[in-house]
Amino acid sequence: MEQDAGQTKQRVLLAEDDEAIRRTLQSLLELKGFDVKFAEDTSSTIELLSEHDFDLLISDYLMPGGGGREILRYLQEAGKDPAVIMITGLADDQLFQELGRSGVDRCLSKPFRLASLIETIEEVMSERERS
Repeated sequence: MEQDAGQTKQRVLLAEDDEAIRRTLQSLLELKGFDVKFAEDTSSTIELLSEHDFDLLISDYLMPGGGGREILRYLQEAGKDPAVIMITGLADDQLFQELGRSGVDRCLSKPFRLASLIETIEEVMSERERS
């Protein structure tokens, strides 16, 4: 999943209100060759989404200011379509189905292994490239 030298880095927006988790995931993604921006709440996530195009959004579902539902509503209204991985401590099949219908590519339940996140990113980005 490392980026080729001549290839443009894929742009990732990491939206997570827990600083320790955000720093860990940001470091991991940067090591994997992604261009990473981060947000710590819903409003700063939406602001960054309005200012930049991202290939991938990794977002915590529950964040200050509304969280995942508000972010997904913004993406739909703005016509933006990054790949979306939603992470949440709410392991609820009904919620996962609802998020899938709302345009979320994958959901990960907290806690998750870092290797699981990387595998999920690879799957989602590969599917996006094929479609």
